[in-house]
Amino acid sequence: MVDTFTSFQLLRFVYQECSVTENQILEECLVNDFELQEEQRLLKEAKQFLPKAMFNAHPSSLQNILEYSRF
Repeated sequence: MVDTFTSFQLLRFVYQECSVTENQILEECLVNDFELQEEQRLLKEAKQFLPKAMFNAHPSSLQNILEYSRF
């Protein structure tokens, strides 16, 4: 069985956003696929350089959106 994964699927794996099944399949593939391992390593490395800040909308902006959605 040959499994191919997109960069998006591997990115979701790095951010731990995969389903349990997808996670298991990716882990099994990573054991033998050195190219996949290298791509995972590069994504993890790039992730470390991203800011850790969380961005939140201002409460009044959220309230405006909620009010608008009522119409």
